[in-house]
Amino acid sequence: MHLTKRSVVLDGDLHEGDVFTISNIDLQRSIASDELNSVLTTLPPSGSTEKIRQYFSLRTAVLMIVIKAQDVSTSNTFEQRATQKTDVSIQRFKNQEDETQELLADQTPKLKTLLTTLKVHSKKFIEHQIWRLIWRWIRRSARKSLKSGRHLVTKEGRLELHGNFKRLVRSVTHIDRSRKYLLGGIAAVVLVLIVSVSLFSTSRARSQEEDAYQQQINAITELMERAAGAVIYKDENQARGLYISAANLIDQLPTNTEERTQKTADLKTEMQKAMDDIRHLVNVPNPALLGDLSSVTDGVFGQSFVKVNPDLYVFATDGRVYQLDRTQKVFKPVSVQETNTKISIAASVDKEKIFSLNDNNVVSQFIKDESVQKPIDLQQIEGKWIDLLAYANRLYVLAQTEADGQVYRYGRSGDGFGAPAKWITSKTSALKDARSFTIDGTIFVLMKNGKIARFVSGSEVGLEIGVVDPPITNATDIWTDTDSAYLYVLEPDTKRLIVFNKENGEFVVQYRSEAFQNLTDVIVDELPKFFIV
Repeated sequence: MHLTKRSVVLDGDLHEGDVFTISNIDLQRSIASDELNSVLTTLPPSGSTEKIRQYFSLRTAVLMIVIKAQDVSTSNTFEQRATQKTDVSIQRFKNQEDETQELLADQTPKLKTLLTTLKVHSKKFIEHQIWRLIWRWIRRSARKSLKSGRHLVTKEGRLELHGNFKRLVRSVTHIDRSRKYLLGGIAAVVLVLIVSVSLFSTSRARSQEEDAYQQQINAITELMERAAGAVIYKDENQARGLYISAANLIDQLPTNTEERTQKTADLKTEMQKAMDDIRHLVNVPNPALLGDLSSVTDGVFGQSFVKVNPDLYVFATDGRVYQLDRTQKVFKPVSVQETNTKISIAASVDKEKIFSLNDNNVVSQFIKDESVQKPIDLQQIEGKWIDLLAYANRLYVLAQTEADGQVYRYGRSGDGFGAPAKWITSKTSALKDARSFTIDGTIFVLMKNGKIARFVSGSEVGLEIGVVDPPITNATDIWTDTDSAYLYVLEPDTKRLIVFNKENGEFVVQYRSEAFQNLTDVIVDELPKFFIV
C-alpha cells in the first residue's frame, strides 16, 4: 500500500476539545465537511473512527488516527479500549448513542420521574400495611375463635354473637353525616388516585413504545438513505449490505395496528424496488402471448423450437412438430406423429434446414414439404448427447460422460455427414456439469451453476462472468448469434432470463416473470426487442 506523505503545520494555542485526524484517504472527498466535523467533535475518538469507517466499503483499506485534546486535571476517566474490525457496525454505534441518551436523561430531574418514584414506594408501603393488617386480623380472629369456640356452642353464646352484630350495624348506620362525607371523600380520593396512576402508567408505556417504534423507523430510513448514496457512487456491495440490514430491521417492526401494518408493507415495497435496482432485475408482469399449444391438445408441451424467418416451429412432447399461426395465436401440427417417437430435447436450424435431437441420441431432419422427421445416420460417440447445433453446414453435438464433456463436429459428406471429430482440443474447465452450448463462430458452453466456458478455434479462452444476485444454481439453456453482443442464460427454477456481455462477461440485466412457467428453450430477436421462451 502506498501512503502519500503530507504535512500541515498549525500555529496557535491548543485548547481542550481540539481534534486532529490522520488518514491514508482524503476523507473530505467521501464525506461532506460539515458532517465530518460533526462526527469528529461530537463523538469520542474511538466512536468517530467507527462512524467514519462506515462511509467506505469493507474492501477499502482505511488507516486513521484521531487525537482529541483533553484536560487531564478535569477528567477522571480515560478511554482505553481496542476495537476489533468486526465490531465496527451501525448497530453498535446506535446502541452507544441510545445508552448515552439514556444516561443523560436519567440525570435530569423530571416530574415524571418523581411521580414514578412516588408511585413505586407508595405501592410498596400500601401493600405492606394491608398485609400487616390482614395478618393481625387473622391472628386476633384465631385467638378469639379458640377462646369463644366452646362458648358459641351454647345458647347464651349465640345470643351474645347476635347482639354484637346488631351493635356493629347500629354503630355504622348511626355515624354522623360529617364523618360519612369525610370517609366518602377519602374513598373518592383514593379511587381517583388509583385510576390516575393507572392511566399515567398506561400513557407512559404507550409513549415509550411509540418512541421505540419511531427510533426503529429512523434507523431503517437512515440505512436506506446511506444505501441509496452508495448506489450513486457505484458501490453496490456496500449498498446491498445496508439494504439487507434495513430489511432485517423491517422484519422486526411491530404490526399491532393497521397503520403500522401498512407502514411495514410500504417499507417492504420500497425495499424490494431498491433491491431490484441493485440486482438489475426487470419484472415482466404480463408478457405478450404469441401462441398456446395447450389450446390444440391437452397434456402436450413444447420442448424446443426454432425460428425460420417469420415462422416458428415447436417440437412437442407427443413427437409432432407444430407451427405457430400468428393471427389466431395457436399452434397447428405440421408433421405426422410416428410410433415410438422419442421426445425432442434440442432443435436447431441452418439455412432453413431444421434438425432435432431426441433423448435417445438420435438426430432427425424435419422436411417441411413432406411433413415428416427423417432420422440421420450419424456415427455414435461416447456419452449422452445433451444439445445440438447446426452451424455453417455442419452439425455440432455436446456430449457428456460422468467424468467430462466434449463438443463433436460432423462435417458434410455427400448427402449425409461424415465421422465425428473432437472440436475442443485445449481446455481448463471441466464440462461434466455442462447443460447447453451456443455458437457464433466462437463456442460458449454453459454450466449448471451459470459459469460459461468460451472456446476459440478449439482452445478455451478465459471468460469471467459477472456476479448475479441471487446466484445462478440451475441454468439450462444459453443463446446468442453472430449479430448479438450478448449471451442469454435461462434458469427455469427462478423464472428468469439473465443477460451477459459477450465480450467481457459483465452482468447486464435479468428478466423475471411469474408467467415463465416450465421454461425449456429460448430464442431472442433483438431487432424488435423481444424474446421467446
